[in-house]
Amino acid sequence: MGQNPTAQKQKARAAAKPVGIEKVKQKAAKIRKKSITTLHTIVIQKSYAFPLSIVLIAVAVTALILAVITASVRINEITTENSELSNRYASLLNEENELRTELETRDDLRVVEQMAKDELGMVKKDQVQKYYLTINKQDKIELVDEEVAEKKGFIDELLEFGASIADRIRAFFGL
Repeated sequence: MGQNPTAQKQKARAAAKPVGIEKVKQKAAKIRKKSITTLHTIVIQKSYAFPLSIVLIAVAVTALILAVITASVRINEITTENSELSNRYASLLNEENELRTELETRDDLRVVEQMAKDELGMVKKDQVQKYYLTINKQDKIELVDEEVAEKKGFIDELLEFGASIADRIRAFFGL
């Protein structure tokens, strides 16, 4: 019982029936035949999955191309708008300069003097003809003060006040 495993194998060999070489060859030939006849060739058709990754890459590239085209169109629109605004700015600057020049000419004393002569008929002080009058002793010039001539007395003012009250009463009653 406590024997070595190699010793057990040797005992098993000795107990086995002796077999001839011919029998071994026959068994080997049978095994070869079985292995040859049972060998089947199976052709497996390899099926490929739908190329989803290629489709996704194509969609991504198409999206990028569309984004670039859209950006180019937008840049072109902005550039056109910028040039239009630059032209408008230049025309407004030109108009501003013209208006400033016109304003400066209006404030010029020579222009004001010319307008006074032409439109208003004014002349300079030294260009006016002077007329001298000789007055005889019997002729006199009197300056009449208008306020003095129109002064009224107390009674006149009282009468006017009464008349205005009477006019208001008549207007109120419709007389």
